[in-house]
Amino acid sequence: MEGAGTSISQAAELAKREMDSADEESELPSAIQDLVQRLGGQGEPISRLPDLNRPQFLEFFPIRDFWTSLSTITGWRSQVRLRVLESIASCNTLETLGVSDIFFGFKRVDISRLTDSEWELVLRGFRYSTILREIHVNTPLIASSDAEVESFCSQLGRILNSSSVTVLTLRGCRLSARCWLNLASGLRGHSNSKLKSLELCVAWEYSSAVKHVADMINSAPLLETLTLGYCYNHMDDEALGILSQALIQSSSLKELSLEMVDWGTALLLKALAGHDRNRSIERLRLGRVGSDRLGDCLRELLISNPSLKEVELRFLRMYPGQWHQLGEVIRDNAVATTILVGFDFKDDNWYSIEAFARSASSDVKDSTVELEIQTTNEDEVMLSLTLLGRVLRREIKSLSILDACKQKIITLSILPMKGKTGETSVLKRLELCVRSKDLLKKGVWKDLLCSMQGNHLTHLDLSDSELDEEAFRDLMGLLRVNLALQEIDVSRTSWAWARDGKAAQIQEALRQNQKLFIYKAGLYPIQQGYLFEKLLDNRMCRCLEITKVWQVIAAMLSKDVGGHYVTKNTGWNWVFAAIVKEWQEGRAPNADGLCGNPESWTIELWAQVLGLCAGNPFHWACIFWGTNHRNVKDMFKGSMNFLSSFVINFYRGMGLHTEAKLRKFPLEMKIAGSDDEVVLGDNEVASEEYNIEPAPPSTKVDKSEEDIMKQPTKKRCKLQIS
Repeated sequence: MEGAGTSISQAAELAKREMDSADEESELPSAIQDLVQRLGGQGEPISRLPDLNRPQFLEFFPIRDFWTSLSTITGWRSQVRLRVLESIASCNTLETLGVSDIFFGFKRVDISRLTDSEWELVLRGFRYSTILREIHVNTPLIASSDAEVESFCSQLGRILNSSSVTVLTLRGCRLSARCWLNLASGLRGHSNSKLKSLELCVAWEYSSAVKHVADMINSAPLLETLTLGYCYNHMDDEALGILSQALIQSSSLKELSLEMVDWGTALLLKALAGHDRNRSIERLRLGRVGSDRLGDCLRELLISNPSLKEVELRFLRMYPGQWHQLGEVIRDNAVATTILVGFDFKDDNWYSIEAFARSASSDVKDSTVELEIQTTNEDEVMLSLTLLGRVLRREIKSLSILDACKQKIITLSILPMKGKTGETSVLKRLELCVRSKDLLKKGVWKDLLCSMQGNHLTHLDLSDSELDEEAFRDLMGLLRVNLALQEIDVSRTSWAWARDGKAAQIQEALRQNQKLFIYKAGLYPIQQGYLFEKLLDNRMCRCLEITKVWQVIAAMLSKDVGGHYVTKNTGWNWVFAAIVKEWQEGRAPNADGLCGNPESWTIELWAQVLGLCAGNPFHWACIFWGTNHRNVKDMFKGSMNFLSSFVINFYRGMGLHTEAKLRKFPLEMKIAGSDDEVVLGDNEVASEEYNIEPAPPSTKVDKSEEDIMKQPTKKRCKLQIS
């Protein structure tokens, strides 16, 4: 009984505490109460620090000035303030610690609005957080004393040491060397740091802090991205050597970005060039870097550093002659596979742009250069469009992407052609945003369309353009001569919702062009000579990628076939069986329509066409092997009945007659051969032909039936197959 009484007493005391807690909760202002509940996991979760600079919170977190002091916050206000800070410390949904978020709206963060003990309370909850991912200090830190800022940095260092933070950004804070020492001390000697990205822009006051920055780099074994920017102060040789050595020793670093740093050229030469260079950095990004030695530095890096795969050069300060030399290096010796170059007409002249684009142009090497041009007026846009016209006419072959920006005017993509050595890239996609009617009036639009007539453009994006009736007529005129265009995007233009159905007319014209293209490619009943003249013509084949060629050839079989089936390593036996299976599953037209052209097509001709698509020739007998019941059964388990109608309808149309047909039409079959020819049976193949690679057919057009009959026939012998 005594134990029961004690238990009741404890329960009563607990209930009283809960009632007191409820009374205290009800006394909180509604805004504070809502914030506390959200920090506690109720309602919409919070991923960033709450903004305590809002009017409803200023009573408890006032702005520090001459008349306001933290000592004036007492009693109930002090309790509310403490309740908010405790809720922040215990919140388990915060993913980003942004110092400026908590007092948002000022160009500087006054960390003195919280005492040292209050910052200790708030930041303590992040030390072992598995949720926290990013820390950002994007404004200068001000305080009553330097000691407060140093203490704050020391606490951030502890968080970097023990939490799951992967991103640290320090921008515009100009920390002292002592602050950097406190930050680095949290990482020094600990190899379990999760830090992967470090961005430092105007982050230190004097170069004496650089050695502590180097300590942070050396103490982050997972660091992949390093950004250094807007460091205008001179860096002495000792500090530069320490920083470059840290870059060389960082084996995990993949990306280095330098933005407006006067010592950038010297750092690159020390860290990325020479025998003892960093060998892990794959992406280099430079912005607004200028130096007399910059051109020589870039040429050396592009030639001697095989690790660099992507290089981004934006608004570099170099002379036209230096740009010309850089273009020649990219054309002849550069190892990087992607090189993005950005120009700004405010700082760069047209001669630099043109000199670079022309000197980088190559007739035998795939394009690697992406060019961005920022324009401010129509004259500059006109010059950029002139450059685009030269690219469309293939006068300049160096560009893989051209982006001329006046609110993103032009984007141009050039894709490699089949990856073969010695073949230049082919223009495939073009995004063009024309917002000025003056450009149309000046004839730029017509000139661009004229440039599109004789190339291999397949995708044209005109979304967000301001185009009128005349522009529509010009575009429809282009579609009458350019059969390679497969897609035109006019969304978000007046044509998209025009009552006369301009968008529908464009789509219908594209569909008709596709049919005409297939017809001209010889996949509908046309004469044999014209078929192979077009299929084997280099220009026609380059209009489609290899998988697209197969899709066109297989269009009469299955609208979904192609793509992943066709590679150089794919066995054509398996491909044919897969096509038949897809057709049987209902993803193809009716079997009655699956007939080859009896006037033009033979199995030998199919072998030549499919061999062209596969990239290597093969004998027509392989097609029989692929559709044989026994061989297909090895690849597809189950019934093989789906093959019968396909073989009968399709292969009969190519002159592969059954034994029943031979018995029904013996005279016609005998006439088809010469006097000395032995008619083949069902189990016979031409022994002389089996090991002969199919030769390209004659390109003579419109052969008459008499000419065909006069051709000498090949001698055949009987080959028994056991």
